[in-house]
Amino acid sequence: MTPDIKIDRLEQLREGNSFQYRGVTWVVRDCKSYKSLKGDRTTEWLIESNSGRKYYLLQEVSARDIEQNIDGSVDWYLAEKLKNAIIAIPDFGKIRPIDIWSAMQNDREPYPQLEASLKTFIFDSKSVEICQEDGSEETRITWDYWDCDRHWNLGLEAWQTEGDIDFYLTQKVQPQEFGYFKQSFFDNSSNTWQTRVAAIFLGIGILLMIFG
Repeated sequence: MTPDIKIDRLEQLREGNSFQYRGVTWVVRDCKSYKSLKGDRTTEWLIESNSGRKYYLLQEVSARDIEQNIDGSVDWYLAEKLKNAIIAIPDFGKIRPIDIWSAMQNDREPYPQLEASLKTFIFDSKSVEICQEDGSEETRITWDYWDCDRHWNLGLEAWQTEGDIDFYLTQKVQPQEFGYFKQSFFDNSSNTWQTRVAAIFLGIGILLMIFG
């Protein structure tokens, strides 16, 4: 399977679909899209392994590529949500999540460096995105940090609700690393669902003609 075909298969993932990554089978549990105020788009798939481990598969497309309708720089990431994350400022100590949330919501200067998961991260960028779901919108502020080798990313995501903040440890991945894509019979894609329902009724009709 060529890289372009694998990218198409990844972009078409829907709830219930499955695929393999590094020998592990993952099932898609949810899919959401976000758009930044600059026009950048992020698509996010919540995936789960048979053992119950959950990650987020992310696709990021720049506003320039979207506006010009070209296949430009599309980045793919795999992110793990950090539970009970301990975030610290070097030479200062731990900082409470509520204080980080407050700093982000009040548009303060990002911390130059942060420590988490035994790594030191340097501030890289910040963005504001609009999440649209079930007819409602919610703003998400993101601060991105990278380690010195730009191998690991620490993402801070603050939502509008007071104290609602998430931390993610992320690394870049390549579409070529994914394979064995499989659609669920109950794929939520309307065309796929309609086709399968039609096939079911056609099969029932044939059986009634034969045995009726």
